[in-house]
Amino acid sequence: MKRFYNCARQVMLFSSLLGVMQIGFAQKNTSINTKLIDSLLSIKDYKKAHVTLNAQINYLKNTKQYDSLYHYPLYIGQLAFAKQDAIEAAKKAQKFVDDVVQGCLNHCLQLKKNNAFHLHCRKL
Repeated sequence: MKRFYNCARQVMLFSSLLGVMQIGFAQKNTSINTKLIDSLLSIKDYKKAHVTLNAQINYLKNTKQYDSLYHYPLYIGQLAFAKQDAIEAAKKAQKFVDDVVQGCLNHCLQLKKNNAFHLHCRKL
């Protein structure tokens, strides 16, 4: 009986450690680095901020991680506002949101066509 108790304790310990490791690594996404963009904007290095922003957005679009793009309309608006007025900044941010929505819909339709829709998207 004592052996079974020790075995069960070891299994529970291993399972809990494995679960903690998965939680720790699950949300790590090196492609989303808004802190870098924030720091570049705070020192008014708009050129580097624009390049970094575009690189991150292109990576997320190319890997079809549309759900991670919600961070970026703010930065698109901020960069546009630094160069132009508020109306143009709002238009650029809105265009980005519309493009993301359209890209997500196209991706979901492609998955639906390939019968993999239920794994990734909700019903349209």
